[in-house]
Amino acid sequence: MNAQGIVNHAYQNGALNRFEVCWFFSHRQPSKGFMAKKILIIDDDPDAISFVQCILEDHGYENISSLSSIKGLEMARSENPDLILLDLFMPEKSGISVFKELRQDPRLNHIPVVVVSGMPQVTGVDVTTFIGRQIDPTEDGVSPGLTAPDGLVDKPIDPEKLINIIKKIMREGEI
Repeated sequence: MNAQGIVNHAYQNGALNRFEVCWFFSHRQPSKGFMAKKILIIDDDPDAISFVQCILEDHGYENISSLSSIKGLEMARSENPDLILLDLFMPEKSGISVFKELRQDPRLNHIPVVVVSGMPQVTGVDVTTFIGRQIDPTEDGVSPGLTAPDGLVDKPIDPEKLINIIKKIMREGEI
């Protein structure tokens, strides 16, 4: 197992906190070989945003963030990100509502969305099933214009899994 794998394992087992992992990733050389893509992070937890920013910056991604779901939607419209990382549990407007708006807006529906959620850990509910029921509540399974999220990352976030999902969606290969 390489150093990154050891750090990821230690974080998953509670031996390291987010800031220690962030320090590790911030002191590595950034990945080379692809142009910087802009990723919008929408999450009401400032610690989660800081943690994800460190991971993204370490891998050469530009990032912008919002602690507000409403401001996040505005930023999606004004900044035209290449990908959006979206938390489900937001105080002003739920992540599901934001997701629906993103998918229904012709200017934004092309942007891949990765849901980042602690739902299974908090509620025991399968996120994929929950999201599916929220975006497609009909019995016949027809909801014009709505598709499932492009990816799902559980909290606590595994940095390697997050980057692999992003690279797969952006067709950059896996790390």
